[in-house]
Amino acid sequence: MKKKLYFLALLIGVSTNTIQANQQVKQFVIDGGIIPKFVEPLTTYNGERVDGIRKIKVTAKEFQQKILPNSFYQNLPRSVTYKSVETGMPLVTIDPREGTYMWGYEMSDGKKTYGPSYPAHTVEVERHKKSYVKGLNHLFPFKDKKGRILKGPLLQKFLTVDVSFQWANPLNWPQFGQGFDTYDPEVYPFGTGMPQGNPGIYEGPQPITIHLHGAENPSYADGDPNSWWTPGKKIKGASFVSNKLIYPNSQPATTLWFHDHVLGITRLSVLAGQAGFYFIRGEPESSVSPPLPKDDFEVEMIISDRQFDTHGQLFFPDGNPLTAGLNGPPGNPDINPYAIAEFFGDVMCVNGKSWPYLEVEPRRYRFRLLDSCNARFLALYLTSNDNTNTSVPQIWQIGTDGGLLDKPVNINSFIPFTYNTSDLCPPEDPDLGPVFDSPRLLFAPGERMDVIIDFTGYEGKNITVNNDAPGPFPGGGTLLDPDVEGLIMQFRVKNKRSSPDKSFNPAIPGATLRKGDKAIVRLANGKGKLAPGVVPNLTRSLVLIEQEDPYSTAPVVVLCNNTSYDGKNPYNKEILPDSVPYNNGSLYVTEIPQVGSTEIWELVNLTPDAHPIHIHLIQFQLINRQAFYVGNTVPPFVCLGSYRDLYETAWNKFLNRPKTVPPGTVYTYGSPFSYLSTPKLGGNPDVAPFLRGPVIAPDPNEYGWKDTIKIYPGTVTRLAIRWAPQDIPVGGVSAGENRFAFDPTSKLGDKKDKFGYPGGSGYVWHCNILDHEDNMMMRPFQVSNKAQKP
Repeated sequence: MKKKLYFLALLIGVSTNTIQANQQVKQFVIDGGIIPKFVEPLTTYNGERVDGIRKIKVTAKEFQQKILPNSFYQNLPRSVTYKSVETGMPLVTIDPREGTYMWGYEMSDGKKTYGPSYPAHTVEVERHKKSYVKGLNHLFPFKDKKGRILKGPLLQKFLTVDVSFQWANPLNWPQFGQGFDTYDPEVYPFGTGMPQGNPGIYEGPQPITIHLHGAENPSYADGDPNSWWTPGKKIKGASFVSNKLIYPNSQPATTLWFHDHVLGITRLSVLAGQAGFYFIRGEPESSVSPPLPKDDFEVEMIISDRQFDTHGQLFFPDGNPLTAGLNGPPGNPDINPYAIAEFFGDVMCVNGKSWPYLEVEPRRYRFRLLDSCNARFLALYLTSNDNTNTSVPQIWQIGTDGGLLDKPVNINSFIPFTYNTSDLCPPEDPDLGPVFDSPRLLFAPGERMDVIIDFTGYEGKNITVNNDAPGPFPGGGTLLDPDVEGLIMQFRVKNKRSSPDKSFNPAIPGATLRKGDKAIVRLANGKGKLAPGVVPNLTRSLVLIEQEDPYSTAPVVVLCNNTSYDGKNPYNKEILPDSVPYNNGSLYVTEIPQVGSTEIWELVNLTPDAHPIHIHLIQFQLINRQAFYVGNTVPPFVCLGSYRDLYETAWNKFLNRPKTVPPGTVYTYGSPFSYLSTPKLGGNPDVAPFLRGPVIAPDPNEYGWKDTIKIYPGTVTRLAIRWAPQDIPVGGVSAGENRFAFDPTSKLGDKKDKFGYPGGSGYVWHCNILDHEDNMMMRPFQVSNKAQKP
């Protein structure tokens, strides 16, 4: 673990003011600690939301926005020229006083045009009323003040594409080895630079696609990573069907978000600003009585971390070997020359403003929160003027990813479950102690938290939102300054209300959000077991596992079920046994769930990190978590009697290879056994003999529908997944029966289904740490009418 943290400290962003350059333009990084806090008001969207029931246009554009305080930009020169790292010659000239260059969405609903802005203006739709969305790509080549024209938009120079990843690759460059594809340590010893033939740094047409995170959508409109298109649709990805998308909006009222999802560059495009909220209104939310806070008292917040250079432009560390500074020397330049393991910024932003403040009345507010950081988990708590949390408002959670809870949950009443058991060897007892010693609102990248805070009684006070989640979570390893990354924003409570507060009060004993036929359909009982009447059709046991560089032990990739995104072994291009061709043979799938069926997924985390796993198409429910003797999470694997020891032994036996793997040899991709050969699908050894301690029930605020869930190291996390809409009662759908408002089994090239939607490319599941997702921690799946059986 110490070795792991040491190399993470070299690979990920840490606050510093050291001179630093990326691979393309010379930048000087600003220390986030010197940026003034709580001087700019939070951007809010009441009265400025997009009417999603009309035909809307979502246009990706490059623009300037003042993310940092206005005073920062006013003190900058009118003209700044960035020079090339390679040649030292002038590359591009900009006016930084106009703001930070971003990529974001201009939103138009036919009545009004909003933006472009980061985040995008929130879309509001009504349940069961379709939305017609046209996506446009206007990320055109940049022309600077001196007349220089780049081959792509400006931010391509600041956000370097790692061409070694499996990525969109619009110009179809030769693939420069993913993982150890073309890496031969005898020819290219570690640290000597990239192999000959590396195509270099990408400059060219910028691809986009749009994923509506958490939505029940037909696959052609799901934002598949290969459904991208470049400006003018001149080049299109293998999964592209149309940039005219129809969203059924058939699921219960909830908080979704939309963002770019292009293969291999999601971490860059979301960091650049391509993200926004999407509210589904209607039942069961409209039946809450008294109604939830609304209008000016309903505020959405996208929380993110960023880094900036001294001219206020985005800085994203790409492992430049010229300077050590921010990230140290690159962890594995011979493998992934421009990649870092996880990005952590030192400027906390809310709704596109650094450390903003919000003036609030002494009344109840509804806050819809999204963690849109690349990798940073958030553990929020409140403090008052005197920097204590002894007298602060209570945080009540009323909803999760998939909509309202049945009852509000007082976040201040419990400490969230966390787990940190890397390198746990039998017979050691796992440390079940939490990371935190007091209550926190804990959520991971991609998760949404719907909360109510009542500021009554706090007139005239300033309430600060703080964060103390370690990064990477839960083990830490990066700097978390409580006065920098530990601050999020500030509430300033006014002395009077503008009107009486008649909104829903979660603090009233017995307060209920959903009941009767509007209550949550229970797949899990909240106590660690399946709900009554729920009978799973099959169980999958899938591992999360990390691959290391054979020389540095720096992380190269983290994989879903030890399988690359395309289902091929990057070392020798072998295809996984029991996999099925997908998207005309470009990908191979192993997860082929039957529509209408119910599955249990056991996600077995063999890595040192917690991973927020997101599954497209459906909402699921958490059954339980359970500790196990994981053993060593990174090489060398010397912890005998552990699950990882068995896993490696199984692989060695399967391959008839020696247990001691010589330096430079790749740890093989894929499962130790054939995917369908084990009682639990997945091809992995049974984890049951290594379980330690009782099952752990979900936290009170996890007792609802989820599309993104935290998978802690050293735990098995069990999910109840039903391939059907949320509000179908238990027993109301059978395996093989489709109850969606579209056909999720339709495939690429199929004609329109009976609902009028064209066929699409299927769906994906992945880690929502964007740096992991881009580097292969993602797998496609195809919903089928037939059962997948051992």
